[in-house]
Amino acid sequence: MKKLEKSNSLKKINKCIGLTIVMLMVSLVFISCDILLTETDDDDNGNVNDDYEPDNTFEEAREITSFPTGNLTGTVLTTAANDNGGDYEFFKVTLKGDKKVLWSVDPEASNTELHFNVYKADKTYLGKTDGADGETIGNSVNNVGSTDTHFYIKLGAFVGDNGDYTISFTETDAD
Repeated sequence: MKKLEKSNSLKKINKCIGLTIVMLMVSLVFISCDILLTETDDDDNGNVNDDYEPDNTFEEAREITSFPTGNLTGTVLTTAANDNGGDYEFFKVTLKGDKKVLWSVDPEASNTELHFNVYKADKTYLGKTDGADGETIGNSVNNVGSTDTHFYIKLGAFVGDNGDYTISFTETDAD
């Protein structure tokens, strides 16, 4: 009788160990799948997005708070034009009182056409700049008041060979 009880106890323990191992294996599979699905942000051609994602909305904008920035890099992964749902790059740029911020954006590929819209801090549209294939584009925003604020840049592109770009910001006295 004791041998039978001991045998049943061992069976229960083995069953618990077996179930625990199965659960661990399933958990590892889910974790591995999650890592594989979220490790890169790429398109159907395997092109990988930049390290600043997510930056596709005003709320997720990449913040620029000090100047000069030097050349910052990024990637417009898929054509972003006319609010088509493409990979827009948003920047939230600090604009100090009595200062002017200038920026320029340069596409890496000669067949990529960059364009951007500029918005006030309250997201009111200010204007746009459209470039041609391979053209460096830029603009500036003045703050003639004494109060610090910010503005947004919504960068898009008609992506050619790639959507890689460099952008740089500088600050001067307001005009």
